[in-house]
Amino acid sequence: DLKFIVCCGDITHSGLSREFEWYSEIIKDSKYPVITVIGNHDYRSNGLKIYNRMFGPTNTSFMYMGYNFVMFDDVVWENNNQSPRFDWLKEELDKCDSPCVLLAHIPPCSDQLEGIYCQTFTRLISESNLILCLHGHSHSFSEKLVGGVPSIVSDNIGDREYCIVKLIDRYYKIVRITF
Repeated sequence: DLKFIVCCGDITHSGLSREFEWYSEIIKDSKYPVITVIGNHDYRSNGLKIYNRMFGPTNTSFMYMGYNFVMFDDVVWENNNQSPRFDWLKEELDKCDSPCVLLAHIPPCSDQLEGIYCQTFTRLISESNLILCLHGHSHSFSEKLVGGVPSIVSDNIGDREYCIVKLIDRYYKIVRITF
């Protein structure tokens, strides 16, 4: 039943081209499409340029099976402390007539997204058609509501865990798989 795989960032440690190549070699044999969000480690060195060349823009969206998936680049520190493109995110979320799922590396209101970033993110989430937010970054599983929307952080694959998410109308079911 699996349709595609989402990696919520940090596919590299140092943003080096060889690390991106290793990741590419690993995913090329996947029988499922792999959607890759940029993480803060992927920004290091010339990582942003390499990511753009390999995967395209860091902010983008796509429709699949009646759901709008929004990939949002919310990295701050490794992005020269620039604010995430909240204007872009608002525009994308405003366009969502169907249920919407946000894919971003850093969970709202955690280290890089404190203060005004947290307030802005929370407001945009609460005013949207989002049904679920999926994140990486924190290296441990968590599930909480942010702006009334479930926000899930998956565990680090290095800790031998991943999640399977099933979308059913405006609801989701998550299964944590350890191996």
